[in-house]
Amino acid sequence: MPCNQCDFILMPNMRNPANVSHLREQVTIQRNNGTSVNAANEVQENWIDVCTVYADVQPISQSEAWRGPQLSASAQVRVRIRWRSGITHKMRVVHGERILYIMTAVDVDARHRWIDLLCSEEAPST
Repeated sequence: MPCNQCDFILMPNMRNPANVSHLREQVTIQRNNGTSVNAANEVQENWIDVCTVYADVQPISQSEAWRGPQLSASAQVRVRIRWRSGITHKMRVVHGERILYIMTAVDVDARHRWIDLLCSEEAPST
């Protein structure tokens, strides 16, 4: 179906990249600030907030696989936000209780208006 605001064709399940009304969910982008050792002598990563923005969070795919004796689930998620410089694959997105690790950041229309964060989420193993 043609988009009324631009020159390209949108697939039926895609949203118009120029429609800000789809940015309904608040997410926090964080960067790693190194590691520390806690009281139990375990190494843990320290994450600090970079910004909190509104986003369109859409699942792309989900999978389950056996890793040794445990079943592990993972999901691929697209997080679309307004353009921001400095976002890299070394950051993560916090969406409610979910933690999404950024695999890549894509300038949607190469005009610095929108950025798609393609993220990976791994569910805790049971």
